[in-house]
Amino acid sequence: MNKIYLSRVMKIIIFLLVAGFTTVSASSYSQQITLKGKNIPFSTAINAIRKQSGYTVFGAKKVLESASPISIDVKDMPLAQFLEKITQGQPIAYAIGGIGPAL
Repeated sequence: MNKIYLSRVMKIIIFLLVAGFTTVSASSYSQQITLKGKNIPFSTAINAIRKQSGYTVFGAKKVLESASPISIDVKDMPLAQFLEKITQGQPIAYAIGGIGPAL
């Protein structure tokens, strides 16, 4: 086998792998959350994120316990918008990192 041919095949394979990983990565950031409830505990919304997206939400226990109950009715809302909605009016900020949201 020719070294040039082998080099080209390896470059094509690497390109396809990188393109595939990029697609998987982009789809993981577009997680959709559905939740409906009135005056539900903030922890219920956090559990919905974990169950529906597979992300684990990190935060100090005191911060999560200090959050007020929320009323929400959303269907297929992107994760970032959902976090924005549930933290609105709360003494909580969030950031989405490589492993998941942090409060």
